[in-house]
Amino acid sequence: MYENALAYDLRQAGFQVKQQVDMPFLYKGIQQDIGYRLDILVENKVIIEIKSIEKLAPVHYAQTLTYLKLSSLKLGLLINFNTTLKKTTSTVSSTTYNPSWTPREKNFATFA
Repeated sequence: MYENALAYDLRQAGFQVKQQVDMPFLYKGIQQDIGYRLDILVENKVIIEIKSIEKLAPVHYAQTLTYLKLSSLKLGLLINFNTTLKKTTSTVSSTTYNPSWTPREKNFATFA
């Protein structure tokens, strides 16, 4: 629901948007079918991962970072819609991520 609504709004704003994009994984030159799938890809530049959970955990940031590394992209947004705020967004950069950081620490931006 949230993914479709966000994708719709992004398209209405004029962005090229792809949903549920398969993310190939190559191991020793052989493509492995392990089911990695991006929620939203905007302009072939920004990965958006959608969650609706009580609290984001380090594994969610690691998942987004894995997608960034596999895609060679540099910017991802991790959005949790299940918060007391309207939304919480964390920016994950493939060049600054450290799994020991929390969303409110340096190199992450949290927007309300």
